[in-house]
Amino acid sequence: MLSLLCLPKDSTFIFVYGTLMASYGQEMHLKFKQDSFYVGTGLAYGRLYLVSSYPGMVKDSHKLVVGEVYKIRNKKIFTWLDEYEGLDENPPLYTREIIWSYLPPTYQVLPCWAYLYNRPTSNLISINSGNFAWFWK
Repeated sequence: MLSLLCLPKDSTFIFVYGTLMASYGQEMHLKFKQDSFYVGTGLAYGRLYLVSSYPGMVKDSHKLVVGEVYKIRNKKIFTWLDEYEGLDENPPLYTREIIWSYLPPTYQVLPCWAYLYNRPTSNLISINSGNFAWFWK
């Protein structure tokens, strides 16, 4: 069993759960896909909130978030992803961290970068299904 304490410091995978997902159908996904390729549906421990027309994920060991896992072809992608996700705001809208993602049906475990929401959630709507694409439809 993998310990949550032994997360690697780097990864070539990314877990996306909102507007960058293919199933959301936003044009930013097309730009994102130029430097990555789809690995599969992923699950990660966390809780989703509706921030605006996009979600924010925070860590939660009791809930699951449904997303998509991609392998990064070019790490320069993080330059524009960090800007897109508001890491340059004060305080940052999101932080980029490595989390564990589980790929059904075998539940292979991959360390993945993920953008975690970095602001208070007390006034936000919780997306209890953990699935933003399903919620948004």
